[in-house]
Amino acid sequence: MTKLQHDYDESLANCAQLTQTLDAQNEEIATLKTQQRTESREELENTHKEQVSALENELKIATKRFEDQTIELSSEINRLQQLLDEQMNKSNQYEEELKEKYSQLDNQRLQIQTSQEMEVCSKVNLLVIYSLCRLNVIHIERKLKH
Repeated sequence: MTKLQHDYDESLANCAQLTQTLDAQNEEIATLKTQQRTESREELENTHKEQVSALENELKIATKRFEDQTIELSSEINRLQQLLDEQMNKSNQYEEELKEKYSQLDNQRLQIQTSQEMEVCSKVNLLVIYSLCRLNVIHIERKLKH
């Protein structure tokens, strides 16, 4: 029985050793799984951070582009407003000049009209005076004949 006892003890020791090896391997597998989960989570977090960072950069670029375009449009609006103001001033100036020229022309027309009326009156007065003188001459001639 010693041989059988010895084989039994040896088998029992081998089983214990295999159990210890399996337990160690199970612990190692559990550690590796935990490590893999941690690494996967870290990789996922890193990827997420990189994506967020890339989106933030794109947003900053788009915001800067929008601000630049806004500044450019504002400058163009100011330029156009200034041009419009200048054109309005010129238009108002031209309108005032036209009113002044119209007024001058109207005054000249009135002066010419008045001058023409005075000329006509002068001619009529001269005709009246001439007629009176003529009548006077005729009257004197008649008196002299009688």
